[in-house]
Order: sequence, then C-alpha cells, then structure tokens
Amino acid sequence: MLDCFFIDLSHAACVKSGVTIVKFVICIFMFGSLTMDRRKLIHTAVAGVIALGAGSASTAWAVPDAPTAWEKCAGVAKAGKNDCGSLDGKHDCSGKATKDNDPKEWVYVPEGTCEKIVGGEVAAVKPAKKES
Repeated sequence: MLDCFFIDLSHAACVKSGVTIVKFVICIFMFGSLTMDRRKLIHTAVAGVIALGAGSASTAWAVPDAPTAWEKCAGVAKAGKNDCGSLDGKHDCSGKATKDNDPKEWVYVPEGTCEKIVGGEVAAVKPAKKES
C-alpha cells in the first residue's frame, strides 16, 4: 500500500537554505507487515510535517512593511478617483479627474510601485509620515 501526501508550496521559501520550494512531495510506503500503532505513528508524524510546512508557507504571504516614501503616480487615476489637484493646475481637489488615465491626474502609491503600473509615471516622491 502506498500513501502519498502532495503539498504545493510554490510561494513558500525554505528559510534555512534560502531556496524557493516549487513542489514538496512526501511519500510513505506502508507495508502490510507494519502494525496499526506504527501506521498511526507515521501518519501523525507526516501530519506534523504538513502542519509545519503550512505554517512556514503562510509567512511568505505576509503584509509588506509600511512604505518609507510615497510617489505621485500620474496617468493611472480613474475618473473621479484622483488624489488632490491636477499637475497642470486645472483643479485643486481630489476626485475631480474627468477621464481615466489622464496624464495630469495622479494617485499616491508606495515608492517603487508606479513604475510597475502600465501608463504610470512618477511625478514626485514624498517621504512617509513618521508614526509617533
């Protein structure tokens, strides 16, 4: 009898070796000569390994640290969803963008994010507020 446990840890990082694990497969061969107590012991051990793997995998999906700076990202704001005034001075209020992706309208994004967005252009960088 062959019992196999397949665990997909495609986003988990192996903390000790620093290597990303794509697939982690545990197969245990259960032979008829093993006693029931022995099988329970092996199944319990495998369940523990699986639980530890799942626990370490969850840390890979943790929320990132708070940004240290913000960028004014122009050209990506949806109509009516801009942050503050336009770059060309047409208006000085948030929510006044009249069309999507206007290159003069902007939103704040964490530093390093704007260049990842299609059509985004960094207009300015502002340091994040310090928590008191």
